[in-house]
Amino acid sequence: MKQLFKGLALVGLGCVIVACTPTPQGGSPTSLERDTTAQVSLDERTGHIVFPLSQYDLSASASDIGVLNQALFLRIETCMNARSMPFRAGRVDPGPPLDDRNFGVWFEPGAQTWGLMRPPDPVAETFQADEDAGGERWSQEVAACNAEAESDPDSADFVPTQDAMFDSLAQKLGTTAMRAATRTAEWGAIRDKWSECLTANGLTAMDSETDWISVESQTALENGDPPERIIQLSGIEARCNNDLRVTQTAGDIVASFQVPLISANQVTLNDEKAEKDRYLAAAKKYIDQQKHG
Repeated sequence: MKQLFKGLALVGLGCVIVACTPTPQGGSPTSLERDTTAQVSLDERTGHIVFPLSQYDLSASASDIGVLNQALFLRIETCMNARSMPFRAGRVDPGPPLDDRNFGVWFEPGAQTWGLMRPPDPVAETFQADEDAGGERWSQEVAACNAEAESDPDSADFVPTQDAMFDSLAQKLGTTAMRAATRTAEWGAIRDKWSECLTANGLTAMDSETDWISVESQTALENGDPPERIIQLSGIEARCNNDLRVTQTAGDIVASFQVPLISANQVTLNDEKAEKDRYLAAAKKYIDQQKHG
């Protein structure tokens, strides 16, 4: 499913990409201005980290992605029904969105329930059940219906382009801000404190400056250790994160670079926000029409 719906894949968002990519508009990371009063907002209800750039980025919110996915899936359902095949994923209420873990696990309700694993996803489970029951022909028909939805002018209002989803200016500026943040002394300081806390609790931090997870947790996930073990490890990491305010501190450093970048690119970002709002409004309207006639 992730390969098929590459534009609207049911994956957790909010993970900022920090790979070595060309520096986008806004200058090189070493020459960026900062606004040290800027902050991120931590949503204690959902575990979402709201950055200054989030309002402009179509892919910033897992909840927004869920809306876009549902609209697409309902469009695919119409196509599949015309082919006398089931497609139920658009009718399923989504589970809790994956909490943002840009700077490690910090959302304690999630850490205590599913640890570092993904929360249950009824939409993905329903998709998988239909795929398992329908076999290869079902998968082929879904692929055809997905292509039909992407090319249908009537669906263009709520099926975002690849550029809107994954190549927006907001995303590029977010990458630039993150890269700049990782090169600051403040970043190194909070990273050292976090590492020391893990060590004091019998864990070892990963070497990379952008990997906010312990070696033990990474190994447990890769080895498929029992959920109880993964939850135990995530509880330790979440306590260190919250006791030291790691997510708030690291997020604020990133935000301090984002705000000047927003000011320097405000006109284009306003256009992207308007486009984002249009996509979401159209998706919600389509969902309401399909579910309630």
